[in-house]
Amino acid sequence: MLRLFDLPPDDGHALLAPLAGPATLVTAAAPDGHRLRRLLNTAQAATRHSASTHSEP
Repeated sequence: MLRLFDLPPDDGHALLAPLAGPATLVTAAAPDGHRLRRLLNTAQAATRHSASTHSEP
């Protein structure tokens, strides 16, 4: 399942795509480093949350 973090155009965009195994590809674009870091942090948090809710007991 692909996830798109769609923020206002001035803030940038990020896409998460699950890969085989326990991996996720994050693609992000933003107008500056600060906004890019915020997108990547959001994607990382979402990936960790998703992994913790789908892990085996």
